[in-house]
Amino acid sequence: SSDDEESDHEAWLDRMEDLQQMHLAPLNINTASKHDLLALPFLTERQASDIRDYIEKYHGMRTLYELVLVPSLHVFERRILPLFVYAGTTEEFQPKVSTLKQMLDAQRHEWTTRIDLPLYHRKGFLVEDGYLGARLYNRTRYAFSATHHLHASLRMERDAGERGIDSYGGQVMLKDFGHLETLVVGDFKASFGEGLVLNKSFSMGKGSLLTQASQGIKAHTGFDEHQFLRGAGVTLRWGDVHLSTFASHRRWDATLHDDHTVKSLITSGY
Repeated sequence: SSDDEESDHEAWLDRMEDLQQMHLAPLNINTASKHDLLALPFLTERQASDIRDYIEKYHGMRTLYELVLVPSLHVFERRILPLFVYAGTTEEFQPKVSTLKQMLDAQRHEWTTRIDLPLYHRKGFLVEDGYLGARLYNRTRYAFSATHHLHASLRMERDAGERGIDSYGGQVMLKDFGHLETLVVGDFKASFGEGLVLNKSFSMGKGSLLTQASQGIKAHTGFDEHQFLRGAGVTLRWGDVHLSTFASHRRWDATLHDDHTVKSLITSGY
């Protein structure tokens, strides 16, 4: 259905956004944890474990050509990994940001917009008491990043037939400051326990093949109007121990019974 296709498209956009950020701020494979490696959607848990085992056994990788010595990695993973990781030493090449000026010197701005103007009229636009808004569909997003430590974005969307902006949101995210692994204020997603404990990235379409179930807390940067939380979330880490906590409160559209109890939740975006 068209709804499934749109959901898959949003999942692809979310994943591409994540991969773009990882490409702009690659991981030092010699200091990356198993958790860091599993953020790459094409790596399995066994492959991430084998990479860490190799690094610990041989005291790191001098070049990424050593990936061929990790038996569980196939040609595809060995070719694509250099887009997101590099082989650096613990001291000399570990990325460090000590001042706000250094972060702002690496700032990046991105503004995207999309406008759909259909060449047909739905029935709701033709009848007297039909849709109140114009046929135009529009979405706009502004994103700001300063290295991989600071990200912020603001998004707005107006569906065809709506009178004004019917969906909006944004967030600010900090990453990797000492024991602070992730802090998100605004719209975010959370998934724990392979998605069985909690999963706000749930999808049944083809896009679900791109989703790692346990991603912890991450920013919601797409235009999905339903599968996200709104509030604040933080993850702290001490070695291999991660502690996450979050709070969310947001409104949902619904159809009601006569006694004002909820009959069904509306997920069409209208």
